[in-house]
Amino acid sequence: MTRRWWCPSRERLKELANSLNSIMPAFDSSQSALDESARILRGLADDEDYKAWEDNLQPGERTERTQMNYQFRKKPVVIEAFQMTKERRMDNKDWPEWLNQAWNKREVDIGAVFRQNHRAIMPDQICVNTLEGIMLIDWNDYIIKGVKGELYNCKPDIFEMSYEEVTETPWEKVEKLL
Repeated sequence: MTRRWWCPSRERLKELANSLNSIMPAFDSSQSALDESARILRGLADDEDYKAWEDNLQPGERTERTQMNYQFRKKPVVIEAFQMTKERRMDNKDWPEWLNQAWNKREVDIGAVFRQNHRAIMPDQICVNTLEGIMLIDWNDYIIKGVKGELYNCKPDIFEMSYEEVTETPWEKVEKLL
């Protein structure tokens, strides 16, 4: 994903620096930050390389550059998850319906949940066939059903940092307001 940003003219840089100078007295605690910002803007306005770059533009030409954004925030989506423990492995009465359906799929199908070793002594660990391949589910890992119905596993510490329990759906919140 790229982000476009506009490069101001030297005159606009000088205007911005002067604007910063005029509002500085109102910000006693951040005076040094504003001074530094004004100094940088003035420096850009006086920079010969910047002037040469600006002078090579055709009249009316947009002054855009491309910059990559490397920081992203997860969108607030609701997922379904189930924490697999030894006890829950042996008794599937608490399993959600989607996990029971995944258990009944063939091992080669994406989204299938199956025993790691059919000859192992119970309780044995299970695997999930994800879009990225077959993943072993350790005890206490979460099995997550994503927004497109895909299944994948998540370690408990990552899960706790990334998700919080939904206590009511958005529709329930709307119904309370009505």
